[in-house]
Amino acid sequence: MSRAVRWGLTLLLGAVLVGIALGWRNYLLPTRLPPHLAHYSATWPGENNVIRDELRALGSNAVPALVANLNSRSWADVPWIQRVRDKLPSSWADFLPNDNAFQWRRQSTLWVLGELGSNALPAIPTLELYRDGATHHEHRTATVIALAKIQPNDSQARSNLADLLLNGGQGERFWVAWEFGAVPVRTSEDLAPLLSALSDTDQEVQANATISVARFGPLAAPAVPRLRQLLTNDYKHAPVGAAYALASIGRDYVPETLVVMTNAIVKQLQFADYIAPLYFKAAGTSAARALPFLTTLSERNPGGWADRAVVLVSPHPTEKAIRRLGDLVELEPSDIELLGSLGAAAQPVVRRLQRIAEQSPYATLRAAARRAVERIQAKSKPE
Repeated sequence: MSRAVRWGLTLLLGAVLVGIALGWRNYLLPTRLPPHLAHYSATWPGENNVIRDELRALGSNAVPALVANLNSRSWADVPWIQRVRDKLPSSWADFLPNDNAFQWRRQSTLWVLGELGSNALPAIPTLELYRDGATHHEHRTATVIALAKIQPNDSQARSNLADLLLNGGQGERFWVAWEFGAVPVRTSEDLAPLLSALSDTDQEVQANATISVARFGPLAAPAVPRLRQLLTNDYKHAPVGAAYALASIGRDYVPETLVVMTNAIVKQLQFADYIAPLYFKAAGTSAARALPFLTTLSERNPGGWADRAVVLVSPHPTEKAIRRLGDLVELEPSDIELLGSLGAAAQPVVRRLQRIAEQSPYATLRAAARRAVERIQAKSKPE
């Protein structure tokens, strides 16, 4: 082996060791958030997200740690580290910091800050600087969305959001259409950009917009004609998204959308299982006609979303259905509220709820479980 080759290998090994050491050091830096809240990720509007709810409960106290996470820097940000990583065998490359992981972490932090709403007002100067200096268009878009969530009454923040949705590139329009449903809206006029997105030239944007439209209920009634057209669209989740939106606007639309949803589930169309839980939550007992279908799904795949849907659509859930819902491995806050609303009928799951109230690491789940137990036991007592 020549001297030059040995020197080259030595330098390469040195770079790898430095990257490992500093990358490990970065990994160990404290987030200053409680450990069980340190790993957060974005979810679609309408989905339960326990960690998001916990951070919301912390209010403005969560902001300093999130801003620190956003501003943190790692060796993953150094271009030559990534170039070295790309040239190494995968077994070696895994020891160096991965830029994609750190970029996704920042993207998720921007999302969480936006979800804090007005509690994140102290973060606005940091977010504006980050937006103006962002080199990734996804990060710039996420920052514009976050600023609109935090200050929905600010005309400039809302204008920036609308401009991205109407005039941005495909990626920008995709993300804004996905997130618009989480932006506070007061009037139908505020929804105009989102309703326009239902006819976007890109079908991904159209499909994402249906999910956001669903979050505004009757306020989105002007979208009904376009949503009805999308029911027969053959692109990915556009039909089931449109069905969900229509059911959210009014339960009078459930009869015409129910067949769309059940057919999509039977055919295992893309995103059907993902949107179905949201749809049946919106439809409620108006979808009672689907009870035999959902019961069969629940029997075939216990422990899934169908267990929840059976209780949601049934005017009088059976004890078996209630027990199945109570036995779900990860009860969501809305599941706990649903069980509480059943009153004495949910007595068989009280012990499970009491365990959650006493042992869950999440304060929001503990509080929801306590409330549910109180409601169930209050209605279980004789008058």
